[in-house]
Amino acid sequence: AATALIQLGQHAHGSHDQQQARKYYREALTKIDEATHPLLAAETYTLLGRVLTDTAQRRTQSIVAAQNALRIYTRVGEKYQAGMVANSIGYRYWRLAVYDSALVYYTKALEIRKQLPQIDQLAKTTNNLGVVYYNTGNYELALEYYLQAMKLHEENGDLRSLSLVLSNIGRAYQDWHRPVEAMQHFRDALVMGSSIENNTAMGYAYNNIGSLHESNGQYDSALVSYRLSLDKYTQGLHNEG
Repeated sequence: AATALIQLGQHAHGSHDQQQARKYYREALTKIDEATHPLLAAETYTLLGRVLTDTAQRRTQSIVAAQNALRIYTRVGEKYQAGMVANSIGYRYWRLAVYDSALVYYTKALEIRKQLPQIDQLAKTTNNLGVVYYNTGNYELALEYYLQAMKLHEENGDLRSLSLVLSNIGRAYQDWHRPVEAMQHFRDALVMGSSIENNTAMGYAYNNIGSLHESNGQYDSALVSYRLSLDKYTQGLHNEG
């Protein structure tokens, strides 16, 4: 019965009927014995969390559902899923600008992912920690995590993510009032994005270059970079569509 309800919830979610999906997932949870079917319970909590995002109150409930999933995955030693869920909780707190809690869960995810072979997942969480420290104005720690993420992306051969983290490093240097280092990293990000013809990476780099020009009072150069950024982002949307 629980499996059928989960499938109905997934169908409702796929049809963009979040309310009905929530109803099915919650009903499924009442029929699952967590002691004997822990992974099914954890999966259902995870699915429930994904359809609790449309209001502030439900976003809080989404975190609670994910925390329940994390509790179960941790108890049964399912490290890959525990890392995924811990990272997602950190992201949800980050979206709410609750940075202390975001750091707690991203750190949990990092500790778990260091024990696993998936370098891309470890790099993602490492970069996420850099983003939170950047948002809180701790540029030194932001750079520390961004540089770690950069090395992991290099090791994994992920040039798109490497370009994006190079731009993140540049932004940290810019806000730390170190414009020379900032521009160098933005240009490196642009070269990297161009080498793989990734419009998103190039658009992000051009936008950051424009921001640096603008902060230096170089408005004509800023406009050129912003227009190039818009062009790349537009091409990216067109290519994806």
